[in-house]
Amino acid sequence: MKDRKLGRRRKSEMNQTMSLTLIVICSLTAMSGILVVATCWYRLQKEVRLAQEMAYTAYKGNRQHPSQRSADHMSQYMQHYSAQKKHFQAQESSEKKPCQQLSTDSEADTEEFAIYECPGLAPTGEMEVHNPLFDPSRTKQ
Repeated sequence: MKDRKLGRRRKSEMNQTMSLTLIVICSLTAMSGILVVATCWYRLQKEVRLAQEMAYTAYKGNRQHPSQRSADHMSQYMQHYSAQKKHFQAQESSEKKPCQQLSTDSEADTEEFAIYECPGLAPTGEMEVHNPLFDPSRTKQ
């Protein structure tokens, strides 16, 4: 009989110990989860605030009047502009090659415009062009 009581007491103590251990583990897990969520929320809010400040300063910086810009900035811009202009002029003068126009079926009616063909882009065969501003019924009379 004493063995039974002793066995029950040990089972009861073991159940209490297991229950207490389970409660402690769940509590620590919950607390660490809350800590992780709070840390992530804080970092997110900090990044949002920094992004808003950066957007505000970028917007504020772009609203400067041209006369408020520094003279150094303007001189750098003018040097870059003149260098690019010289570069383009040199390219144009060195590469003055006549454009070769491809022959078309009807060269007899050439009027002040040129037609350039790019093979592979247009569909082959006949192509009709309809002008919505032109009424063909008036010209057939």
